[in-house]
Parts: sequence; structure tokens; C-alpha cells
Amino acid sequence: MTPNDAAPPEGTLRAAIERRTIDELKPLAKHFVSRVPVRKVDLVELLVKQLEGDGLRAVWDQLTEVQKIAVAETVHDPDGRFDAVRFEAKYGQLPWAEPVSGYGRVRAGLLDLFLHDGVIPEDLRGRLLAFVAAPSRPMIESTPDVPAQVEREWNDWDAKAKKSMPRVERLPVVVREMERAAALDLQAMLRLVEAGRVAASAATGRASGAAVKEIEAILDGGDFYAPGADEGPFRAFAWPLLLQAARLARVTNGRLQLTRDGSAALGAQGTETLHRIWQSWLKSDLLDEFARIDVVKGQGGRRARMTKVDERRQAIADALAECPVGRWIPVDMFFRHMRATAHNISVAQDNWGLYVVDAEYGSMGYAGHGEWEILEGRYVLALLFEYAATLGMIDVAYIPAEWGRTDWHDIWGMDSNKFFSRYDGLLSFRLTPLGAHLLDVTETYVAPERDLTRPLKILPTLEVIMGSGALPSAEVLLLEKFTRKTGDRVWKIDRERVLEALEEGGSVAELLALLRSRSELDLPDDVERILREIEERATQVRNMGGGILVECVDEALAALLGHDTRTRPSCRPVGGRYLFVPSARDGAFRRGLRLLGYSLPRAFHEPR
Repeated sequence: MTPNDAAPPEGTLRAAIERRTIDELKPLAKHFVSRVPVRKVDLVELLVKQLEGDGLRAVWDQLTEVQKIAVAETVHDPDGRFDAVRFEAKYGQLPWAEPVSGYGRVRAGLLDLFLHDGVIPEDLRGRLLAFVAAPSRPMIESTPDVPAQVEREWNDWDAKAKKSMPRVERLPVVVREMERAAALDLQAMLRLVEAGRVAASAATGRASGAAVKEIEAILDGGDFYAPGADEGPFRAFAWPLLLQAARLARVTNGRLQLTRDGSAALGAQGTETLHRIWQSWLKSDLLDEFARIDVVKGQGGRRARMTKVDERRQAIADALAECPVGRWIPVDMFFRHMRATAHNISVAQDNWGLYVVDAEYGSMGYAGHGEWEILEGRYVLALLFEYAATLGMIDVAYIPAEWGRTDWHDIWGMDSNKFFSRYDGLLSFRLTPLGAHLLDVTETYVAPERDLTRPLKILPTLEVIMGSGALPSAEVLLLEKFTRKTGDRVWKIDRERVLEALEEGGSVAELLALLRSRSELDLPDDVERILREIEERATQVRNMGGGILVECVDEALAALLGHDTRTRPSCRPVGGRYLFVPSARDGAFRRGLRLLGYSLPRAFHEPR
């Protein structure tokens, strides 16, 4: 209480000091007087007076540098609250002067006069703002290059010594540049879907195992890990989901089919399509990427209550947007940056609901089990390695997951596992110019120059021969759409195949454009002439849409219905007792029939 026994207003320094116990106040008073008052009221008055007027600056000057930073961070925090997790991530230490003692209480010396339960009282905060400068924005650490190899120590049984001996494994670091690959993969995926070669589940949207193998075969440079590797597919898994999230494809009759927008994206410059895909993925509910960390159970349980996936993605995207373009960032530095800024995430509301092996002994709620790097960090790796990299937003440097992160080794029940998640091998990433554009950091983007090699020979016999070079997968798929393969690197333009392609919405123009751009010589006149003739013949028969064939009892009734003003606009005589009614005119024809006193029963298979 104050000397006049009136309770101080809430949110003031005096109120905060009065909430402390005598045992907490006495060590603080020793900083200012040799004889510490006995009564609490006198202790409170002493400490309040020390922070009045010029005394505040004098006490501030007695703080250590890290304590001054802690006060500055809190003063300039929008909520005026000290965030220990963010502070430690940003500065690598905490401002406490003494270690934790009894029931988690921390004694921090004079800092306790500023921070009260992690908050600076409003009146004190207002006075501090007058001279305490805002802390600097944390800079994310980056390097111009990544090492060519990394060393990993492991234990091997030495039969001669009859004991386990340490070994050092030198692992090459794989670097994959993804900016150009993403554009090529996008077109290849669209062509593969167009060809009906991607079987997928209508319930989950995931491609079948056979389809994943098809996709792996057409990816530029292949997937990150070889087919059959323990890590499994990454890009081949992600692409079908990404196309569906952006409504470029949908599952119909067990296979992915292009939507109208997907067909429009064929052959187009892919930058804006990739932008659409990324923005759509940020909001998509097709998949929680954390589900791919399948060693962690309980994700669908009520107790864990997984957090909103779109909020997690957006936080990572915002942190990614702060990364320098063209610089390598170790993933642990990115983790630290996220926690040091306003981009922190959590994957579940209750880690006790997540577990490995056993719900009790393997719970993620135990200290050392559900640490940020183990749960939230793995989610970050999943989004970066499987989705951002697939879309060309980042380049990646990685090793086998088995030799990657080791922070999970002490978790109960994990002794027999090779890795905690398939993404554990990611070491560093580099934001690309494309990534900066997809994140809306830059307004414009200039795509890398296309490969302009001309490996094809087109013969007057309609044969297409590939020389020593190669074509992107998307162009091979386009070529195969109009041709039949007759040899290892030989195709022949086939009339029936061309007609099939035209029936499916293809055009001779796209084939001719491919042949002209990739042929080492001018296109033979006969090839273009034959293709034009096929295209012209294909336009001489038109699909007028579906309908029903109506049979009348005699030709007289057919003539009546074909000439009466109430039915004539909705039908077409086709000879004898028969009329054809287009599907779009079915309802009008039936109404006209009823006006004439007739009725047309529906066949069992006709829709209403």
C-alpha cells in the first residue's frame, strides 16, 4: 500500500512493485541502500522513488547490455510484453543475471524493476520510450556458397578391437537449382495429365504409386532422391496436389484431368501460373504437410488439435520473403530467424496429444521430445523442401536424411529409425528471383533463357529423329501426342494419332511450332502440307452435341411434328418416322408435344 493507504491504479509501476513479496523486494533494495527497510510499504516507496525523474536513467545505466536490450525489446513491443523465446532466438541468450531457482522463478537483478511478470508497466514504459531506442531488426545469417561436402561421425563395430569405434563419413552435398526446373516440370506435368497418365484418389487427391513413377520419369533432373530411396518422392508427390489446389486439374473417374484453366496454361509462359499455384497452396486444405512426418502419431486426435495450416504456411512465407535473394541460408538460421521475429508457429495446440511409438512413453509433451526444431522445424522443412523447392522458389542443398538432423536421437522408442522425417537431410536453401516474385517481394520477373538447342531431324517421310541432344519432358510428351514411337529416338507422325489429338482439343499449330523450334533444318514442305490436310479434313465433320432419337408411329405424325410451330423449332426430321431432338431443346420439345396432345416417355437412362 502507498503511504496514504490508497490502492495504486492497475498498470502502474507502484502497483506492479506492490504485487511482489518482501523476499523479492529486499534484494532489489540492496542495489540502492546498505540498510534495507523492514516494512514492505517502505520497500515499495524506496524502489518507486529510485525510478522517478532522473533516477530512471541512472538505474537504466546500471543494467547490463543484454538487459538493456531486453528492456528495449519489451518497450517497443506492440503489447509491451517480453518474449523470452523470441529474445533467445534473436540474441542467443537470455537476460537473466542468475539461473532459475525454486519453482521456475528467475532472479534477474535490477531487470526485475523493469519487467514485472514479463510486462513493463504502462507509466514506466511511457517514460522509457523517451530515451530507449528501438532494437535493430534481426538480420538473417547467410553465405554465398555451401560446402561441397559435410562430415558426419558415426559408430561402427570394430571386430578386431571388439568394440564400437567412431568413424567419420564425408558426404557430398547435393545442390539442386530449381528455378528453371520448376517451369519445365509445370509444362511436363500438364502434358502428363492431358495424356491421362496420372491416376489419383478422389478422396485424398494423391497420385497412385504407378503415377508417381510416371511423374518421377518426367521431372527435370529427376526427384531429389532416387526412386525407391527411403525418403520417398518429394516433387512427384507434390505436383498433383499443387495442380489441384490451383484448380488446374481435378480427379475424374480416378484420373487427373485438366480443367479449362489447366488447358489454357499449356504452352504458356509459366511464371504467373506458378504464382497462382503458390498463392492457392497457401490457402489449400488438401493436405497438412505435417502429415508427411508420419513417425508422429495422434495428428488426427482430439487432444492434439492441430493448428490452422494456412496460418502456418503464411508465417513461413512471410519469413521467407525477408531472406536475401541468391544467398544460402542454413535451415537452423532460418529457424532462429522465424522465432526471433513475428513469424513463430506451432503445429498443435497440445503437444501431449502427439507421440511416437507409444501415446504414453513417446508423447511429444515430454521435455526434449516436442522441442520447436523437432515439431515446428520439421513442418518448416516439409513446406520448404517439398513445395517451395518444387515450385522453383528456392534452390536446395541436402544430404541423405539418415545423415541429417540428430536432434531426435534421445526421444524414447526411436532407436531403430533411420531419421525422424524424410526432410531431415535439408541443410541450406537459397531464395531465387522466381521465389521473390512468387512471394510478391518483386513486381517483375525475367525468366531464365530457354534452351534453344535443335536436336530434331524431320524427314519428308514424316519421321522425327532425335540426334545427340534432348528435349524437355513436356515437349517429348507433346511430340508423342501426335506421333507413334518407332525406335529408341525415332517417332513417326501418324494420321490417326493426329486426328485423336485434334479430337481431344489439340491443334496442328502447336505441333508445327514445336517442330520448327527444334528442327536443325527447315521443316520439309510435305510435312506441313500433310498436317494441314489432316487438320482441314478434321474440320469437315462437326460434333453438334448429344440428343435423343424420337420414333413416331408413322410418317404422317413425324411430318406433323416436324412442321408444327410448337415442335418444329426443337426437332429435326432425319427421315421416315424419325426425329432428332438436341439435348438443349428437350424440354421445349416435350412442352410442344403436350400442347399437341402427345407425350414422350423418358428412357430409363435419360437425365431429367
